[in-house]
Amino acid sequence: MRTRARQQRGGSYRRVALVALSCGLAAAFAPTPAHAKSVGPANVRLPQVRINQVDTSAWPKVRVLATILGRGTRPIKLDAIRSLEVRSGTTTAGPPLAAFKLGKLLKNEDIEAPQAREGKLWAASKAGVGTAAVIVVAGHEHPALKRGSLGPQLREAVALLLKQFGKTDRVNVLWYSDRIRSAVSLASYSSELQDIESLTIRTKCAQARAAAISGEAITLGPKGKEFKPGTDLCGLQADAGALADIIGDRAMTSFRGKFPRLFNLGKPFYDPTRYCDIPTDRLEGFGDGSLMAKNLKRTMQEREAHEEAGDRLDFRTSAMDEGLRILLQDGRPGEQKALVLISDGHDGYLDDIELCKRRPPAPCRDANGADHTTCLKKALDRRITLEQSMFHAKAVKWLGVARAADIKIFSLGIGSLARRDELQRLRLLSERTGGTYRTARNEALLAQKIGDLGNELLGQVVIDFTHPQPDEIDGKLGLRIKVRGVTEKGKHISETSKVMKVQVAEIKGLKATIVDGVTDLAVSAQDAMGYQVYVYVGVALLVIAALITLLILFFIARFFFRLIGRIFRRGEQT
Repeated sequence: MRTRARQQRGGSYRRVALVALSCGLAAAFAPTPAHAKSVGPANVRLPQVRINQVDTSAWPKVRVLATILGRGTRPIKLDAIRSLEVRSGTTTAGPPLAAFKLGKLLKNEDIEAPQAREGKLWAASKAGVGTAAVIVVAGHEHPALKRGSLGPQLREAVALLLKQFGKTDRVNVLWYSDRIRSAVSLASYSSELQDIESLTIRTKCAQARAAAISGEAITLGPKGKEFKPGTDLCGLQADAGALADIIGDRAMTSFRGKFPRLFNLGKPFYDPTRYCDIPTDRLEGFGDGSLMAKNLKRTMQEREAHEEAGDRLDFRTSAMDEGLRILLQDGRPGEQKALVLISDGHDGYLDDIELCKRRPPAPCRDANGADHTTCLKKALDRRITLEQSMFHAKAVKWLGVARAADIKIFSLGIGSLARRDELQRLRLLSERTGGTYRTARNEALLAQKIGDLGNELLGQVVIDFTHPQPDEIDGKLGLRIKVRGVTEKGKHISETSKVMKVQVAEIKGLKATIVDGVTDLAVSAQDAMGYQVYVYVGVALLVIAALITLLILFFIARFFFRLIGRIFRRGEQT
């Protein structure tokens, strides 16, 4: 019962945070006329040391999760850190709150200052910090992916990335083009990526999700494989190795489709008025362009009828929406949630601009020579600016959701396939959520950049220390980290993070501690037994407790009545 209440409150908090963040971000994302510069800051260098999370729930003990990068956004390994200091965010002077040298905590006798009484600097994987990640990969049939060497390299690099995930991590992949495919642990469907918009998968996933929420036994998975109650078979997958095998298999993850839906911008893909001319390529699920145009009226009527009936329609969502949905629905408290975009940033028909060049918009058809070229350029610029404007409207909502749910977006732009404005979309999403943006400008760099991304995502450091002066902190704690180290190429680095401020956990009294302990025990029991069994057991325990209470009251009353009787008998005898 408490779990459901928490879910309802969490939904309310998310909605409030989304509205507030959307209003605040709207001005920052307002599009400009120049399409190539309408999204994202240019030449921004993010801090190479970033504090991702500060946990003060066990105050005065503090846990800090941080990312440490070298030049070129290459992660610094833990054993390459020569010294690390945790300082108060309010001042740069004075002694650090905790200082480590070669991974070891410096004690009071090592420095002339009050110092943390205990502490540890270690890898997040060894500290039991789990990562929940959704990896979104461009799976469309650009010639370099479908017929060139880039496709196999991308498939292999993503498979290697998946193999980096450990036992405490959970992950899933969205392989997107015309359709959006993902891994599911449903019986008969777990051997390859499935179209998550198909009616069959959609229905089974809804049943699996309902079972996960209710805490019922999981029965829709493959035979012989057990799942803990609460497992969403269509959500994050615990077996990253099996997912890596699927991605690495060419037959399972082919590149197909010319209508990728990374963001799903603009009119519906099956609407011929979206294009300068009717595309001849086939849209999976609707047929080729001529068939779309011929059956458009009937298609629209059928979709309106399904929508009125409450059915979920395909082609309405995007890979971005689905990635956030999975993390929101299936992410667990304490996990580091990340949405990873490995893409060219393109959205919509791959040959859209070429189609407009072959079949210019109406105002340009009668122009000749230089006038025709100028007219066509302006028309294409307007199309791209409009597309960026539509991206702006959606990005405000996505960033609001990501920030409210503490989801960081990491992006790798496939530079050889993309325009500048398309890559800027990826960069903006990463830099505004605390993630990192990288670009693979050629095929040779693709595997290295994906490897760097994985090392950063799964190579966070954990700094545990006890605050030396807890009584001096009034409500909020501000921290910054200063690091000195050596890169793989032997270059020395010295970086300081920005300040992160967090609320210090309230020190609870004995009564509140007991109440919270009993509540947490009840919630854990519900998660273990399932909601229905939990209710039955709860009712049974209440009945037993009532009977025991009545029995105790009966014995107490009988004792007092006997005592009173003895007193009266003694009075009569005297």
